[in-house]
Amino acid sequence: MDKPDRIPCAVPFCNRTAERRETDGPRTEFLCGPHYQLSDKELRRLGRLALTRANHELNALHETEQRVADGSIEDLRPQARRVLRFFRRSNRFFQRIKKQSIERAAGIQ
Repeated sequence: MDKPDRIPCAVPFCNRTAERRETDGPRTEFLCGPHYQLSDKELRRLGRLALTRANHELNALHETEQRVADGSIEDLRPQARRVLRFFRRSNRFFQRIKKQSIERAAGIQ
């Protein structure tokens, strides 16, 4: 019963959905507001901080790309690795928040 233009909440049996944007990939996940609030406040804060840092690093990479006129990719590799590292860290926080929200919604924790 999934609608292709909507993203379902990651918590099983939750009927809430969010609008799918053009930038969303096929494996995009989200937590609805009530389920997101079930996770620890400190964990949510750290997750937001990690995502902010990842976006900051990505913006810095884009600025560096614009300054590199000769097309040398070698100058961008360390910075690109750092961007990936921060986005992976942000994703790990989201996975922890999602796991905690699902457990608390089910009454496990």
